[in-house]
Amino acid sequence: MTEAISDGKTVKSPSPAPVHVDAETLPAPAVEVRSRGGGVDDIVIGAGVVSTGHFVTGGLICVDGTLRDSVVRADTISISHGAELHGRAQARHVEIFGRLDGEVVATEQIVLRASAIVTGKISSPCMVMHRGATVTGEVDTTVPEGKLPTAAQVLSSD
Repeated sequence: MTEAISDGKTVKSPSPAPVHVDAETLPAPAVEVRSRGGGVDDIVIGAGVVSTGHFVTGGLICVDGTLRDSVVRADTISISHGAELHGRAQARHVEIFGRLDGEVVATEQIVLRASAIVTGKISSPCMVMHRGATVTGEVDTTVPEGKLPTAAQVLSSD
């Protein structure tokens, strides 16, 4: 029997029956971490999940839900169609299908797919923008000083 006070009166109700929880029937976690081995983990922010915080890994971060006021660092970051990242991100490679509001720095490449909507600042030495993607803000494709390839490196890559 449980008691609750409502409008100054004590109301009694029967206690709920105990609930057995089977670990196999629990829903999947909203934020999933997958190990690649070698100490490198992937992080998946599930569809429909809204979260905040710092997410750091040497692997992949896949945003299928919404990250607000977040800082994200990984080797690769993917923002799925319908997903949102509000905050700052840094990675070697970034691919955006969804919405980005904030700042992203990629050391190698940023790919903006046709459904990408970017508001803020994006920076990478290589940028790929598909027809239909929108950017409102600042785009920086300059290569940091001392990182420019030599003529021999450019010619040898052909």
